[in-house]
Amino acid sequence: MLELRRLTFLKPFIPRRVQIYIRRALVNWKLPANRQVWPIDPGAAVPPENWKGWPNGKQFALVLTHDVDTSRGISNCLDLAKKEELLGFRSSFNFVAEDYQIPNGLLDDLSSRGFEIGQHGIHHTDPFRTKEYFREQAAKINQYLKKWNAVGFRGPSMYRNLDWIRDLNIVYDSSTFDTDPFEPQPQGMSTIFPFWVPGSNDGQRGYVELPYTLPQDFLLFVIMNEQGIDIWKTKLDWIAEHGGMALFITHPDYMQFNNRKPGTEEYPARHYEDFLKYVRERHGSTYWHALPKEVSGFWAHHHANPQSRARAPIRVCMVAYSFYEQDNRVMRYAEALAKRGDSVDVIALRKEGFPEYENIRGVNVRRIQTRKINKKGRVSYLLKLIRFLFNSSIALTGRHLKIPYDLIHVHNVPDFEVFAAAFTKLKGAKIILDIHDILPEFYASKFNQSKSGLLFKSLVLLERFSARFADHVIISNHLWEKTLLSRSVE
Repeated sequence: MLELRRLTFLKPFIPRRVQIYIRRALVNWKLPANRQVWPIDPGAAVPPENWKGWPNGKQFALVLTHDVDTSRGISNCLDLAKKEELLGFRSSFNFVAEDYQIPNGLLDDLSSRGFEIGQHGIHHTDPFRTKEYFREQAAKINQYLKKWNAVGFRGPSMYRNLDWIRDLNIVYDSSTFDTDPFEPQPQGMSTIFPFWVPGSNDGQRGYVELPYTLPQDFLLFVIMNEQGIDIWKTKLDWIAEHGGMALFITHPDYMQFNNRKPGTEEYPARHYEDFLKYVRERHGSTYWHALPKEVSGFWAHHHANPQSRARAPIRVCMVAYSFYEQDNRVMRYAEALAKRGDSVDVIALRKEGFPEYENIRGVNVRRIQTRKINKKGRVSYLLKLIRFLFNSSIALTGRHLKIPYDLIHVHNVPDFEVFAAAFTKLKGAKIILDIHDILPEFYASKFNQSKSGLLFKSLVLLERFSARFADHVIISNHLWEKTLLSRSVE
C-alpha cells in the first residue's frame, strides 16, 4: 500500500486547500471499513496486568494537550490558556522548535501559570526518515528539551519509532494513539492506558508512552466537517466507563476565538469550551485531571516493568471456511491475540439469522458468505469453496488497502484458500497456512474417492503449491505432520 508518509515530499507543491480535499477523500474512503474500531476500538479497553487504578480512587484520567504547529497557533496560545484557566483546567503545549518564532517569555508565562511545555520536533516533518537523520534531529531535540525544561516529546503528525525515541532525554513520549486509521502511520496501540517502553540492552533508558485516545480536532472539524462534539462526548464516556486515560489533542492553530465565520481550516473555539464544560458537568469529581508529566510519573513508579517488551499490536486476519461461533480452534487463536492487544479480524461463513459483522470478545467477525450443510456432490462442494476463495480475496484485498495487515492466518479446508492472501503477501504481509485436515485424504473420505486416482493426486499437488506459497505451515497432529513432510512441506 502507498502510505501517506511516502507522499510528504509532494506537500510543498500542493495547495493547502487541495491537500485538505485529498485528506477528506481518503477519510471518506477509509471510514466505512473502520467504523467498528473508530472512534472506539472495543479491544482497547483491556486494563494492564496488575492494574490497581488511578490515584485517590479516581475513575479515569483526563489529560489535555495542545500541538502548536504554526505561527497562527502561537498567536492563539494565551487565549486558549485563559479559557482553560477560567474553567479550572491546565494542559500541556507542545512547540515546534524552528518552524516559527516563539515570543520571549511565552514559555515561562505558561509554566508559571501551571501549564506544561512539551517538545514537538525541530520542524513539523517526519524526523524518522532514516536512523542517521533521526540521530541528528535527536541531538537538537535534546538541546531544546533542556532549554525549555521539558520532559515530554510528541512526533510531528504522530510519526514515531518507539525504539529510536530512546535517544531522547525524556520521561514520556506521546506519539501514539489507541485507534486512528486516518493518520500517516495508521497502526494504533489498541489501548486506552499508558504503557512502559523498556530501556534497550545497551543502556538506553525506558520511558512512559501516553497514547492519545480522543479524536483530534483537525480530523473532526476540518476534515470531517463535524458540527458538534458528540463524538468527543461518546468516546469520553466510554473511556470513563472502562477506567482508562482520556488524552486529548487540540491545536490552537485551527481554533477561531472570534465570533466570525470560521475559515477553511478553522472551527469555533467554543467546541473545545463546550467539551470542558461537559467533562466537568457530566463527570464531576470522578476523574484525575493531570498533566502528562504527572501521569508519566505515576506510571513509571507503579508500572515500569524492566522485563516487559513494548511492541505495537499487530493486525491479523484469520480466514476460515467455517462458522466462527462453532469453530473453537479459530476462536481460541483469535481471542488469545485480541486479549494481548492485537487487532484481529476473522473472515468466515454466515448462518442464516447471524449479522454480517459482529464484535465478539474483541474479535471483529466478518461473515461474507452463507452456507447450508449438505452433500449434494463433489462439484457442488468445490464450487462453494471456489466462491469463498473469490469473496474472501476481495474482502482481504479491500481491507488491506485501507489499513495493511501484518499477518494472514488461513485455516483449511481447503488448502488453496491461502491464495486469497496473494495481494496481501505481495504487499508484505506474512501468511500462515493452518492445516486442520489434510485435504486429499479428507476429500477422498468425504466423497468415497480412490487415493490412486487423478483427483487425489491433483489435490496433493495443490497441497504442495499451497504450502510453498505460505510463509509458515501449522499441522494439527504428528501423524499428519509425517505425511505432509513426506510429500508437500520442505
